[in-house]
Amino acid sequence: MALNAFRPLGGSFFAWRSGQVKLAADAGRGGTQMKKLPLVSSGQQILLNAPLTPRGLWFIGLGREAHGDHKGARDAFTMAEHLSRREGSVQLWLAADDLKKMRGESGLRHFDIVLRTTPEAAQEILPRLSMAAMSPDGRAALKPYMRPENPWMSRFLITAAERLPRAAPLGLLLSEPGLRLPDDPTSREAYSVLVRRLAAENSYDVFGRVYPVLPRADAKSLQGLGLEFLSSPGRGYAPAVWDFGASSDRGGAPIAVGNDQVGLEFFAAPGTVGAAGSKLIQPGARRTIEWTIEDRVVNSDATARWIATCVGGNGEGAKTSSGDMIAKLPTGKRLRFNLPAGCQMVRLDLRFAGGTGRQPASLIVGNLRLLATSR
Repeated sequence: MALNAFRPLGGSFFAWRSGQVKLAADAGRGGTQMKKLPLVSSGQQILLNAPLTPRGLWFIGLGREAHGDHKGARDAFTMAEHLSRREGSVQLWLAADDLKKMRGESGLRHFDIVLRTTPEAAQEILPRLSMAAMSPDGRAALKPYMRPENPWMSRFLITAAERLPRAAPLGLLLSEPGLRLPDDPTSREAYSVLVRRLAAENSYDVFGRVYPVLPRADAKSLQGLGLEFLSSPGRGYAPAVWDFGASSDRGGAPIAVGNDQVGLEFFAAPGTVGAAGSKLIQPGARRTIEWTIEDRVVNSDATARWIATCVGGNGEGAKTSSGDMIAKLPTGKRLRFNLPAGCQMVRLDLRFAGGTGRQPASLIVGNLRLLATSR
């Protein structure tokens, strides 16, 4: 099986273990000086003193490899594995050799052994291992390891979510049918990073496939305005649920309005412009947003508008917007505006300009709901 993502494996794989003797460190550097090192003779001496140690065979394998005897090297490393599966440097050589020869499943098996027996190797291995997700063959080989019982899965997920060049391949891996995904704090952090990256990278097709299968994610949160999810932290991942950002200059929060209903309060500091809150919606046939303005604090030149952008499906890129809720639209009256027609995925933003003043401008909206559009 082709796993081209694993080709650049290099000699650094053999230098990760602390406390190695100078010869092992020199061997780990690779290069032309390998032929000058007394690797085979040192390995043979080790075996004379301790016949059951795999380290002697490791030296012999490296020495034979340096002199072009690949079969002899493979034989030495294979014998070393038979003596002990816990010798990480041996497993790494075998993994690299398997992957270079397109033996993907076997290569991943060796990586799995290292990660289980030598957890401290994870920092070195997981960034390279996560690159397998970038190709269809790599995802197929990784799929058997994607289960909660795997002790390194959560660390793999957070590494892949944070460090892969693109988030979509990880989303495709996790949306494979039949997987059981872990539900622990590290994995949930990985899902949060993944979902945010998919949205930021405009990978909304993958977003729609993977989000419903993530632990603690509810597909219903995408099908409406999701106010019911605001009272239960940990139910879903932004921006499938409301995303108020992390800026001190603008943002938002749920607030009680009327008869114990949930409303939204938004704010923007003077001189700032941007989204104070955002949410993705798969509207279906319901394409009209209705709401009331409950209260507002006005600054000179401040503005606040709903802006709906089609990010998936027909009409991608189309936008609609409401009137200005700071200066123009009335309070206490039911207001409406329509989402872009024919769109399967919409990003709804509350775009707020803080204007000029000493205090932040603010806005409270209530009675927020998604209605079927009148024809």
